[in-house]
Amino acid sequence: DNPDKLSMDYSHLDIDSIYMSLSKLSYNGDTIEGFIHELRGDEKSGFSINEFNTQSKFRISSDGFDFKNLTLKSHSTALDIDLQLLFNGYSNIRKFVDSVANIHQSQLTLSDLKYFSPVMGKMTDTLQIKGLVTGFVRDFTASNFNFSFKDSTNFVGTIKMKGLPDFNETHIVANVNKMNFSYQDISEFAIPSSSNYIPLPEMLSSVKNAVLSGEFYGFPNNFNTKFNLHTNIGNIYFDGALNNDLDIVSNPYYFLTMHANNFNVQELLGMKDNALVSFSTDVHGEGLNKEDANLQVELNVEKMKFQNNEFDNIAINGSFENQRLALSTDINRDLIDVDIKGLLDVKGDVPDFDVVMDVRNIDLYKL
Repeated sequence: DNPDKLSMDYSHLDIDSIYMSLSKLSYNGDTIEGFIHELRGDEKSGFSINEFNTQSKFRISSDGFDFKNLTLKSHSTALDIDLQLLFNGYSNIRKFVDSVANIHQSQLTLSDLKYFSPVMGKMTDTLQIKGLVTGFVRDFTASNFNFSFKDSTNFVGTIKMKGLPDFNETHIVANVNKMNFSYQDISEFAIPSSSNYIPLPEMLSSVKNAVLSGEFYGFPNNFNTKFNLHTNIGNIYFDGALNNDLDIVSNPYYFLTMHANNFNVQELLGMKDNALVSFSTDVHGEGLNKEDANLQVELNVEKMKFQNNEFDNIAINGSFENQRLALSTDINRDLIDVDIKGLLDVKGDVPDFDVVMDVRNIDLYKL
């Protein structure tokens, strides 16, 4: 036998402390029906079934298992589901061809899935879930899926994942109908990474509530995504892609298009003065560190309000290449008429910068 390991070894199952209570069993050909009042057991990997019972008749046949109104409790997880596990004849009972789980309101602790996918062991949060799930851990679809997390985060949409337990090789398709969340909730969500949590900039802590809709298609390191985000400090549309799969490309590349409407810069940056901005930007480039990054940026400030003054259609162009960031803009307005060119060199331990301004007119009093 293989040595014990954290994940389930389906070829060497070893179940101990089995207890079962059944009633009203009936046999008809290759079909068994009845009620399960209690079923418990411990597998050598550490996985345990603490409670397993059916409020309706279960059915076992050469087509598979069928459990209606099933209550299943394992570790910190409590599920209320209708479950079907399908196979082609009793001789293939260990080779399920499909599964269908209609999940009623239930509680799922993600780390309890580590026995089926070890990477889940670091995801210690508990979700309230509901929806229809078909397939298996390695290849599943969750339709009309609803989950909630902590105080203000909930999700409604469809998720498809194929490739687990290797998360980095898992293909993901997510269609988000609606997701409410807050900075606090997301920053405290545990993930299998070196940081243990989703890394969010502290400046985003001003996002007290947000509503997201959109889609994600691809792998964790090679994907396309687009979404609409409505928050208490402004609204954003985002369309972007990243390919960081070094088995396919020699250098990571990416692009993004983003539009922001009435974004509250005062709230975001903790400024004293009122500042609202609407802008659009396009970024495309390659390389994720300063040594090999090469990117182009086009930013158009469509509208900006600052201290009761309004500015519109300010274009800023930028590029980063050979560890140099170059920015330029030409502003020609009543309150300010200036041409700015800047260069930041980050090759050395201490960055060097050079700024050239051609100031034709500035009304400092009104500004």
